[in-house]
Amino acid sequence: MKRIHSQILMVLCAAYMSQAICAANIVLEEPTDKPIVLAPTTPLPNLGVTGYSLINQSSNTQLAALNADERMPPASLTKLMTLFIAYDYLDKGLIRMEEPVFISKKAWQTEGSRMFLEPETEVPVWQLLKGISVVSGNDASVAIAEHIAGTEDKFAVLMNQKAEKLGLQNTHFMNSTGLPNTHHYSTPYDMSIIGAQLIKQHPDVLKNTRVKSMKYNNITQDNRNRLLWKDDTMFGLKTGHTKNAGYCLVAAAERDSQIMIATVFGAKSERARDAAVTKLINHAQNRFKNITIAHDNKLPAVRVWYGQDSHLSPQLKEPIHLSIPDRQHGKLHTRFQLTQSLKAPIHTGQVIGSYTVYINDSKIIVKPLIANRTITTQPIWQQPFEWLQYQIDYLSKHFIAQ
Repeated sequence: MKRIHSQILMVLCAAYMSQAICAANIVLEEPTDKPIVLAPTTPLPNLGVTGYSLINQSSNTQLAALNADERMPPASLTKLMTLFIAYDYLDKGLIRMEEPVFISKKAWQTEGSRMFLEPETEVPVWQLLKGISVVSGNDASVAIAEHIAGTEDKFAVLMNQKAEKLGLQNTHFMNSTGLPNTHHYSTPYDMSIIGAQLIKQHPDVLKNTRVKSMKYNNITQDNRNRLLWKDDTMFGLKTGHTKNAGYCLVAAAERDSQIMIATVFGAKSERARDAAVTKLINHAQNRFKNITIAHDNKLPAVRVWYGQDSHLSPQLKEPIHLSIPDRQHGKLHTRFQLTQSLKAPIHTGQVIGSYTVYINDSKIIVKPLIANRTITTQPIWQQPFEWLQYQIDYLSKHFIAQ
């Protein structure tokens, strides 16, 4: 009899100890803004460019890629990061749109595409940002860099710090313009991320990137992005060209309520560049199905121990947006995992499990499940009965079932 009692006591102790370790059953991926990569990302034929990256920004999914992680000269695509730093400073209140910027001789003398600023004059920040976005003004880029950091070299340090913060491992900036430098490089993928994060964090930038022309100093210049005239769904973002880089573009378009970021490097002409981007955007629209799993997607209720209420319903913290190739849509399935033993108190929004999406056996994304309401702890006089019920439940699951 003593032996039986000892065995029962050991089982109950094991059940009690399980309450302390059950939370370890849930493993969530670290939150990240990096796009989901659907493997394989098949290159599209005959685009005639050195490399490209196609991202659905709305679903945070990379849809296609070619040499997307190869380091290449980005030319004036660099100015997306210049704009990023400027808008960061605006958001922090460190500079203001109407704030005057002194135009140095260095800025005035900068070669390449220009806004035609006059030296030793003052121009407001907003006008320089427009000049960078619309006419790719190198003079405006150097002026804003000097205004923010004192020198362009110091501004490049800020650019590289931002690239590191965005997790870009194959990007390094030496200047604010993209003028050729051996140590100045990026990739189609990294530039897509810069573009996607720029419009996500600073949507005001789109007020300029969609502008077709601007006039400054009695000179009217058109936006270098000719797709703004050809495709009403396009609203940016930045062109680039040097002899070594070829013709480059980070393009943004909205199709079927989805924002697409198409980046191409190394096209042989403006026409080839525009054609490649158009094919990529059309590919995203025609070959992929966009799926949303609602945050309140109904899942079975889960037991809560020692609570005033015995059950609650888990839900996603936020909706899941996915872009799935048409041919793989039928292979999509989901799986959720809940903490085996939830104990009150439980608070609204508390993570209580995970929700995983698969294509076949490949894990695509893992998102947290949270409690949809608060459950307080039951009175202490009820807890011995709850404890006993918990042990019976534990025994039935772990011993009787065996």
